[in-house]
Amino acid sequence: MLLLTAALLGCADKGTGDGVPLPQTGDRDTAGDTAGECGGAAPEIGSLNITNGGLYDFSTVIDCADTEDCVYPAANVTLNVTDDDGDLHQYIIDIWFDEVVDGDVDTSSGGFELLGSKGEPCEVSAESFGNLLAVGTGPLPYDTEMEFAAQITDADGLVSNIAVASGFTPKSDGSDGGGR
Repeated sequence: MLLLTAALLGCADKGTGDGVPLPQTGDRDTAGDTAGECGGAAPEIGSLNITNGGLYDFSTVIDCADTEDCVYPAANVTLNVTDDDGDLHQYIIDIWFDEVVDGDVDTSSGGFELLGSKGEPCEVSAESFGNLLAVGTGPLPYDTEMEFAAQITDADGLVSNIAVASGFTPKSDGSDGGGR
């Protein structure tokens, strides 16, 4: 599993995304001049899972100069993705969330994006992307049932389906939320 980290904090961001909503359809070429090189199949999210990521040191992804440390509880949002033409070697992951568990997450505002690369062009056709989100320091509260939506864009700029799942954020000590 490829693990990515992002923090939704009041601290300065070191390039993990700026929370700008992204389009749900259309062409978002992540690889510049490689559009169509791998075959033109859109990625598909097979599952989205929300688990406790424990305590995590986010100092590698955010500037925490104004705080004593950057260790926060983390929610782990994992996407299991396939792409028949193998162009998951470059990608953009979009994740949104809300506190209303109803099978629908507003993707028109908020959220964030993660950019990444892995492997050789046209050779990454299946991957599990784990995304650690800081809890209790910004919009994700402790010990709260949340609903998350995720989408991925491949190297050719083709956008996947939107997957939705719910789960509890960790408690302030990093232990499981939801009375577990």
